Amino acid sequence: RRDSVVSRFLAPGYLTLGLGIDYQAGKDISFNYVPLTGKFTFVDMDKLAELGAYGVPDGNNARGEFGSYFRIKYKGDLMQNINLDSRLELFSNYTKDPGTFDFNFQNTFILKVNKYVTANFYMQMLYDKDIRNKKDLNGDGSLSANEKKAKLQYKSVFGLGLGHKIGKQRKKR
Repeated sequence: RRDSVVSRFLAPGYLTLGLGIDYQAGKDISFNYVPLTGKFTFVDMDKLAELGAYGVPDGNNARGEFGSYFRIKYKGDLMQNINLDSRLELFSNYTKDPGTFDFNFQNTFILKVNKYVTANFYMQMLYDKDIRNKKDLNGDGSLSANEKKAKLQYKSVFGLGLGHKIGKQRKKR
């Protein structure tokens, strides 16, 4: 059914532009600080835009913010056959509630089980104070102050992969 679509491409879409510095502290870790950042959210689905979904003002298809952005990235081996790709992103809006932070914390664990099987586990925690819950959770027909609050969002994905190399393999030098 077409009316049951929850989202689609660019609903939401995110764009972050800025001028800053990137420091590579080692082969596995880097720090990125961007004191002049534009953070944009696009909702190219009128049904969601009318609800003010993803923090865009009700009826608008976009929201722009100006602030400061900080990111820490780590990508390396935790132990043999277990890799971690992790990033923590913080954003503080200069014009609305300066000093408070939106954050996005993502971790991907990649496990090589044997030469044919890999497993991936992805976890994400996201908090953006502008993305408010607008669901009547208790079914009373109105939204309480607690139901209008921004909430911590979680996402996790588990993947299992099978692979086999075909053809002659070259030796590493």
